[in-house]
Amino acid sequence: RMSSTQFGPRVLYAFRDRVSDRTWVRPYAGAGVHMARTTVTDPATALSMSDTGMAAQLFGGTEVTLAAMPKLGLSADVGYQWYDAPFDGYALDGVTLTLSARWYVK
Repeated sequence: RMSSTQFGPRVLYAFRDRVSDRTWVRPYAGAGVHMARTTVTDPATALSMSDTGMAAQLFGGTEVTLAAMPKLGLSADVGYQWYDAPFDGYALDGVTLTLSARWYVK
């Protein structure tokens, strides 16, 4: 069994917004680097090993805000993450999909 926790900053570049009467669409692209803490536990022996490493990520996506709910933003992005696997048989790199909801407070 493997668990992984990742934490780190991401930088976004927002392209031109597309605004209509009902929606506000904000496409974006970005990159990030983050620290990943990975733990593997052997179910037979209950022994665990941990590793901490750095990962890089490129991504692009879109955030949509509806006129009926202007404080709620829904977004989806697709990206690719590079990470050297700390344990044989486990891979943390590859294509990523992120779904998010944001509530804007003024």
